[in-house]
Amino acid sequence: MKSLGRIVVILLVLFTLLSTFGTTQPVMAQSTEHWCGGTSETLNYGFSFPSGQVAHWTVNGEAFVSQATIDQVDVILDKLNADNIVQTMILMIKAKDVAVGSNCAGDFFTYMELGNFDGPRADNGFAWVFIYDEVADSLQLNYAVGGNLSGLHADDLKPMKRLGADTYLSTKSLDTALLETIKSFDKYAREQYEPYYPPIVTAEPQAVAQENINQGIPTILLVFLCLIFLILGFIAAAAMGLFGSSNTSTKDFTYYTPDSNDGNETPVYRPSPRPSSPPPSRPSSSSRPSSSSPSRPSTPSRPSTPSRPSSPPPTRSGSGGRGPTRTG
Repeated sequence: MKSLGRIVVILLVLFTLLSTFGTTQPVMAQSTEHWCGGTSETLNYGFSFPSGQVAHWTVNGEAFVSQATIDQVDVILDKLNADNIVQTMILMIKAKDVAVGSNCAGDFFTYMELGNFDGPRADNGFAWVFIYDEVADSLQLNYAVGGNLSGLHADDLKPMKRLGADTYLSTKSLDTALLETIKSFDKYAREQYEPYYPPIVTAEPQAVAQENINQGIPTILLVFLCLIFLILGFIAAAAMGLFGSSNTSTKDFTYYTPDSNDGNETPVYRPSPRPSSPPPSRPSSSSRPSSSSPSRPSTPSRPSTPSRPSSPPPTRSGSGGRGPTRTG
C-alpha cells in the first residue's frame, strides 16, 4: 500500500511538471510606457508623453542621441514645416518596446495628429520611427505617410530606411544615422514639393464699407426724387394761390345820383351803409416746403468676414491630420 501511494504521488508530480513545461507562456512587454505597434485599441497607443505639444520634433531622443543633434534636426524640420512642405516627427524607441515596426509608425503618426488640418497642404504629416535593438546592436527605420503626400514614393523612402540602418552599422553612431537620414529626407521632400505660404488677408478699405450706406439705392436717384417732390410742391402751392396777392375787395359807398334818363322820378337817396371792419388780410404764404421723401436711415454696413486663412502650422506639434495612408 505504501509503495502504491508513493507511485501515485510520483505520477502526480510528473504530470504537474509536464503540464507546466508544455503550456506556452504569454510574452509580456518589458515596458508598457512606450509599448508601440501592438496597442492600437487603446486611446494613447501606449505612449506616455503628451501629444498636444512637445519640445522637439524628435520624441524620446534624449535617451539615444545628443542634444546638439536634436537641435540640428529641429532646424531642418522647422523649415520644412514653415514652408508647408511636410510636418515631420521622429520617435526613437528600443526594439523591445515595439511589436510591429510599421504599425508603430502608424500609431505614432495618429497619436501626434500630424499634418495641417486644412488648406492646400492639409494632411501633410510624416512620421519616422528609429528602432534601436540593443541585443543585435542594430537600427531599423519605419515610416508613416499622410494622405496628401502622394509625391513621396515608397521606392524612394525604402533607400532612406536602408541609409539610416547602414550608416549606424558603419559608424555605430545614432547621432550620425539620425542626422544623415533627416538631411536626405529634407532634400527629397523639397524635390517633390515647392514651399507654399497662405495669402495674407488684409482688412478691406473704408471706401468699400461705405458703398452699402444707402442699401442699394444710388445717391443720384435720391437727389432726383428730391427734386421731383420739390417741383411738385411748388406747383401745388401755386395752384392753391399761395403766391398770389391779397383777395380783399373794397365797396363803393357813394350816394346814388340819378342820371338824365331817370325822368321825373323822385331821387332816392340810399344811406351809406356802415362800413364793416375789413376782413383780415390773408398773409402771403411763402413757398410750400417740399415734401421730399425722407431718406431711409442707413444701416451700418456689416463688416465683411475675412476668409478664413489656412492655419499656420504649429511649431512642434501636430494640428489634426486624418491619419496615415501608407506605412513602411
